[in-house]
Amino acid sequence: MIRTLLDGNRRFVAEVFEKDKDYFADLRKAQNPTVLWIGCSDSRVPVNTITQTKAGEVFVHRNVGNIVASNDWNLSAVLEFSINHLRIPDIVVSSIFSPPARLS
Repeated sequence: MIRTLLDGNRRFVAEVFEKDKDYFADLRKAQNPTVLWIGCSDSRVPVNTITQTKAGEVFVHRNVGNIVASNDWNLSAVLEFSINHLRIPDIVVSSIFSPPARLS
């Protein structure tokens, strides 16, 4: 599996990064997402794929069961950073109601 991941990264660099270097150069300087997405860690639900968004457009926090708990320090840090530093205006708490490719 590691070989597959490394090969995929090489293809990404050759096929995506190389064709849109300016976009990725801008992302290197700063990120300006407009949505915080809190979703499940389910590997079948790739946020950018199901929302048709590009890198940098959605700030993502994932955990098992997309749970929002008051004692979750990781989520607290994500909320603090996304609201106070990135100034993200919208928060989505996503859930899966049917097959992974179809969200409600």
